[in-house]
Amino acid sequence: MIDPLADAITLMLRQMDDEGVTTFLADGRQWPSGLRQYHQHFRIVAGGKMGCEVAWAARLAELMCSRGIVTQANYPYPGYALQSGKRKQFVDLRIALKSNELLWLEIKGSWPVCFKNDGTGGQSPYIFSRYKSYLLDDTAQDIEKLAALRVPDAHRIGWV
Repeated sequence: MIDPLADAITLMLRQMDDEGVTTFLADGRQWPSGLRQYHQHFRIVAGGKMGCEVAWAARLAELMCSRGIVTQANYPYPGYALQSGKRKQFVDLRIALKSNELLWLEIKGSWPVCFKNDGTGGQSPYIFSRYKSYLLDDTAQDIEKLAALRVPDAHRIGWV
């Protein structure tokens, strides 16, 4: 049953939010990284530059493995699940369930609504095109790749 795993992931995400104490400068203010900017914290702890999803997956895999849940971060998709031209070739988390089944899990973060001054005194959404691309393109492609998986490579799929 996956429900205990979902509960465990929720607790791990809360732990990561609490861990994210590294501050970064944005708009002239210091902000704690928290879960939203976890990569700002994780790159200092783990070294190297990485985006949020990679940092979330890496830390979740560490936390799951420490709890005896066999998990691999950034595991390659089998060739049959990929369509040509796709950039991301790896699932965020591949988890071995107690039932000897494999769960492939993609991680997606929701973006806050961000605005900047448009120079005329008004406010305009400055990341809308990137957000739209992320939501409609990247997320849709991840769902397509998950949906293409077959047994024995994957028994269950999901996203968080």
